[in-house]
Amino acid sequence: MPALRFIQHGSPEYKEELDLREAFLHRPLGIPFLPEYREGEEHCWHLGAFGGEGSRLLGTVQARFVSADGEILPMPGLPFEAEQRQFQLPAESWVKIAQMVVHPEYQKGGLGRALMQTMEAALHDCGTRRIFLNARAQAIPFYQKLGYIGVGQVFMLKTIPHLRMEKGMV
Repeated sequence: MPALRFIQHGSPEYKEELDLREAFLHRPLGIPFLPEYREGEEHCWHLGAFGGEGSRLLGTVQARFVSADGEILPMPGLPFEAEQRQFQLPAESWVKIAQMVVHPEYQKGGLGRALMQTMEAALHDCGTRRIFLNARAQAIPFYQKLGYIGVGQVFMLKTIPHLRMEKGMV
C-alpha cells in the first residue's frame, strides 16, 4: 500500500497534487484548471498517497473547514503539527471534502478508500461532526460505500452532474 502523508501547501508535493488534479479531474473534461479553482487552498488540509516508481503522488484529497454560512475557516496547520492537536472545530461548522482523485492506474485497489478514511480520522480527532462533499455522478456509489448519504437533487457544477453528500461523525 502506498504511503499516506499530508502535503504542505506550496511545497513540491503540492505542485504534484496540482498536476494530478489537472491531468485527471480537469483535462479529460476539457475544463481549464483556472487559478480561482485553487483559491483558499492554503487553508485546506491536503492528503496524498505516494508510491510506485520514484514514490510519485498517486492520489490526493483535500478538506477545508467551513462555517454554517459557507465561509472558509482557517485551518490550524497540518494534522500532525502541535497547533492542530490543541484545535477543536466549532460545533456549528462543517468540513468539505474536495478534489479527490486517484491516478487511473491505481483505481479500484482501495487507495481512494484509504485516502478518505485517513482524512476522516484526522478530522475526527479535531472534533469534526459533519462532512459534506459534491460527488460527481459516477462517484456516488463509492461515497455511499463510505457512509455518505445523498442530499437534494443532482446539480450541474462545471458542466458535470454532481450530488451533495453528507456524513455525520460520531
